[in-house]
Amino acid sequence: MKSIASAPGKVILFGEHFVVHGLQAVLGAIDKHVTVTSSKTDDEIISIESILGNATIKNSTIIENVDKKFRPFVYIARKTLEKFENSGINIKIDSQIPSGVGLGSSSACCVAAAASVMNLFSKPSHEQILQMSINAEKTIFPNTSGADCNVCTYGGIITYDKKNGLKNLDKKFDLDMIIINSNLEHSTEHVVKRVEDFKEGPVSEADLAVNSWLLDGLVSSFPSAPWTLLSEENAKEQLIENSTFDSEWLWILDPLDGTKDFLAGTGEYAVHLALVRDHTPVLGVVLIPELEELWIGVLGVEAWCEDRNGNRKAFGFSNRKDLNDLILAASRNHRDERLDLLVGKLSISGAMTIGSVGCKVATILRGETDFYISLSGETAPKDWDMAAPEVVLRSAGGKFTHADGRVLSYNTGDLRQKGCLIASHGFNHSLLCQTILQEMDLIDPGFLV
Repeated sequence: MKSIASAPGKVILFGEHFVVHGLQAVLGAIDKHVTVTSSKTDDEIISIESILGNATIKNSTIIENVDKKFRPFVYIARKTLEKFENSGINIKIDSQIPSGVGLGSSSACCVAAAASVMNLFSKPSHEQILQMSINAEKTIFPNTSGADCNVCTYGGIITYDKKNGLKNLDKKFDLDMIIINSNLEHSTEHVVKRVEDFKEGPVSEADLAVNSWLLDGLVSSFPSAPWTLLSEENAKEQLIENSTFDSEWLWILDPLDGTKDFLAGTGEYAVHLALVRDHTPVLGVVLIPELEELWIGVLGVEAWCEDRNGNRKAFGFSNRKDLNDLILAASRNHRDERLDLLVGKLSISGAMTIGSVGCKVATILRGETDFYISLSGETAPKDWDMAAPEVVLRSAGGKFTHADGRVLSYNTGDLRQKGCLIASHGFNHSLLCQTILQEMDLIDPGFLV
């Protein structure tokens, strides 16, 4: 038995790449298609044939070990076989859509493959095809908005944003378009990153002034120290993409974490300084000017807080340990619908909305909250957002890890701290991570924590 399905490509009329960041886009399906033919086999092999190459993959192969361009098809085949029966699948992809030119070739492939493979075992609804295709596309584009898969599934001309989903425009609306292929390939990931840089937020005079003060102070105070200085405000000038610093010691500075809160007058902003040795922060300083708090942490030694006069006070974690009693330090400006779903599943006691990662971690150190979650993909916080708060919290005995228990690493060539990061007072941290990991597998299968 063979199953054949096709899906159209797309063009984004307005909102290209901004839709990834939650803004609305207008999209239209085009009269170029991907056609997928699939059939069942008796072995446990997933065979793929396409213009991009051929592959024969065991059903048991870990998805991360599969060539990236084949991952969506392996994901779709595996998820379908898990539900219905243990066998193999042949998948053949024929495409009229050139890849890498922004016409939705990957989304059309995912939609057509989902429809074709699922139809071998059942009669899937459009919504089931859509969800399968979005999850499949996330194996190559973790932060996909879902917009392309929506229009490739339903066709027509639509508006779409992450919060409100799809809305069909007037079906009588007709538009003739001429689409010209320049034959110049581009990287979707790179363009989304450029949009992120554009959208990331304001740089104030205060950012620049504090940046100069910190850099000048470190250089003048330690003129011969064998370390390198990396600052958020100077990063684009200092770093080549995917490169690292060779020095053993690296200062990572954020002169003003929470610029939006600074400009809005909430008082929830901080200054971050972290000294990193061989990818691990060993000294951290978080200054919260509005509260006159200077949090200092020396990894393996201690953490404490000083006021303007140098008077010390110790940190004070709460005694809340049961997951149902915990209080979350939640982001004010960086929210994710997946995080909202996750928090709802955790059944926690409550949440405090706070700006700046440094300010969030300080609430954990004071005992006002108990944990913080950063959930992100391509638009992730950077090294300078996390390094100083992490080392202060860990020096106090708290925990700051990925949901799967991996430690954070710095100066890796990628400044983004992607995935599901969890900071807590340390009580039941493993249980908290395990619970979040299980819920994330249901909320966003394939999300790389």
